[in-house]
Amino acid sequence: MRFREFAKYVQRKSPWYRRIMNERGIDPRTCHPGQFPVLTKKEVIDHFDEIVTEGDVNRRDLETFLHRSQDPYELFRRRYTVIHTSGSSGEVGYFIYDPAAWARLLSQIKTSKGLRLSPSGRQKVAFVGATQGHFAGVSISTACNAFPFNLILKTRTFEVNRPLADTVRGLNEFQPFRLVGYGTVLRALADLQLQGELQISPELVANSGEPLLDSDRAVIEEAFGKCIRNSYSCSEFGLIAHREPSWRHMQLLETYLIVEIGSDHILVTSISNRVLPLIRYRMNDVLTLVPSDEHAPYRAIGDVLGRVEQLATFRNRLGKVDGISPHTINEILIPHVRRFQMRLRGPESFEFAVILDPSTNSEERTEALRFAKEKLKAILREKGMDNVAFEVLPVDDIPVDLKTGKFRLIVPVPAVPA
Repeated sequence: MRFREFAKYVQRKSPWYRRIMNERGIDPRTCHPGQFPVLTKKEVIDHFDEIVTEGDVNRRDLETFLHRSQDPYELFRRRYTVIHTSGSSGEVGYFIYDPAAWARLLSQIKTSKGLRLSPSGRQKVAFVGATQGHFAGVSISTACNAFPFNLILKTRTFEVNRPLADTVRGLNEFQPFRLVGYGTVLRALADLQLQGELQISPELVANSGEPLLDSDRAVIEEAFGKCIRNSYSCSEFGLIAHREPSWRHMQLLETYLIVEIGSDHILVTSISNRVLPLIRYRMNDVLTLVPSDEHAPYRAIGDVLGRVEQLATFRNRLGKVDGISPHTINEILIPHVRRFQMRLRGPESFEFAVILDPSTNSEERTEALRFAKEKLKAILREKGMDNVAFEVLPVDDIPVDLKTGKFRLIVPVPAVPA
């Protein structure tokens, strides 16, 4: 019933879906998701202005806003929350939430630990991730500093692209009740906790943004105890599934989502976000249903299998080896660039391949390449790696990995055929 009400709304408000429904003879009074075509990220990008349902939202103004604003507190049109990412596809996407949809997304932060006061007052939440822009993790974290969450939570963000020693000092000072970050970052922090450099005692450690490897889980639990909350989330929909520390399986959250599970992908429909309706949106993740009544009436799934990107590891100006998080790379936003890939040449050099928008003129092409160089220089400088040399390389195509058939964001420089 709720899907049909949603379909009736998008037929009236979205030119894209109105055309689709008219062409396919889809009646909103009797329809189901299976009658709609699969929607890809590329189609969302290409047809953004037709898909959205509000007249004050368009791709051009949204891109202008994102290139100007790096403050996750700032709203587009003073109303909409915007998130951008290249995610696991390497293709830049823009996702916008109206206030009601964003409020429902934020309501998902409640956990089995509860939104209660800690013994010392408000719960201190530390988020370690990409913070300098409109990204999912930092947008949710900073929203927790606003009413009513700020009555119980006190959130502090730590930029993942800072030297790790700076983050350790900050965490030791802050002493978080909850520690939230990407799996690879949590593993690095766990190693430092075991070595005695990091000295914190979080009651909850939450992984989000990438799969949690069994080997990393073991080290994190050794360092902090069995307190891991594993989340499967994305910029397009927020939280899709999660697993609390005491649970055997992940719980698939389908109050406002409809999830169709294929052998090598899923199709997700949200009936929550009315400004950017996504029906049967394809995501190339593998979900496995688990026979269990643990989460009834919700379905149970095994921990999500996904691609874990490697760190971009370089030797910094002090001669020490450090890594740039793939999340720092996939959150780069460059005007007129549709897709990109970092290709590692050696311990102090890389090339950055970019696919320019086909409609780009010579002036815009120059602007894009200049912007990319300045952005990469800033990332390296912040990480203490301004000794690392690189080249921005325009290309016609970025092929997928021949072994896996998947796109990889960070790779060694491809071998030149003999």
